[in-house]
Amino acid sequence: MRLVNYKNFEWYVIKENKKEKLLFMKDGLTVEQVKKYFTNNQMVDSDYDVRFNKDYTNPWWRDSYIRQVLNTKFLEDLDLEDLNVMETTVELNTEKVTTKDYIRLITKEEVEKLPLEVKKTNRQYGYWTMSPYYFYSSGSAYVFAVYGSSYPGYLSANYVNFSGVVRPVISLKSDIQLTDVNYSIASDHDCDVTIEEIEDIYEADTEDIAEKLNEVIKYINESKVDKDE
Repeated sequence: MRLVNYKNFEWYVIKENKKEKLLFMKDGLTVEQVKKYFTNNQMVDSDYDVRFNKDYTNPWWRDSYIRQVLNTKFLEDLDLEDLNVMETTVELNTEKVTTKDYIRLITKEEVEKLPLEVKKTNRQYGYWTMSPYYFYSSGSAYVFAVYGSSYPGYLSANYVNFSGVVRPVISLKSDIQLTDVNYSIASDHDCDVTIEEIEDIYEADTEDIAEKLNEVIKYINESKVDKDE
């Protein structure tokens, strides 16, 4: 599976066709990157992992704090013209919620299709998916997550007020040219794995994020239409 560089981040290409290149960030945002993008200190723990939602009873990606930040502050470091809008539906107890995002988290179903070397993480506490898991009678909500170093690559469930690593997913237009990183994983798990890792440290001043994500996405789309006309 290809590992590529796009906008100074490393990504796995987890799907590629005539419409898109679907990229999944390698390992997740670093401590320095979390400091840069996630400026609400109440939503970030001492290890710089991020809480899924401010409302502990709400498991929906639609309302997630992570969604707000990725589609505003993090989006500023990507090239909007390169990106497709992703329409994704998640379901819990027969209720379905569909969102449109420039940047999102991976779904439970996507995780299940990935080879272990791609879906695992070296981070201790694992990373979030965007798929809701369960409501308890107390009102507490849980979201599917992927275990970290203890059970690497295996699905679990995490309370939305706990914290986890953020591994973004983006959809690039199919004609975008990408630079391969000198790192390869064979599709056959019995084959050898060659690894060469390069880590960059990103430093930047923090800024406040926009609170109304849907309005921001709408504004961006309208601006693009006006520009095209």
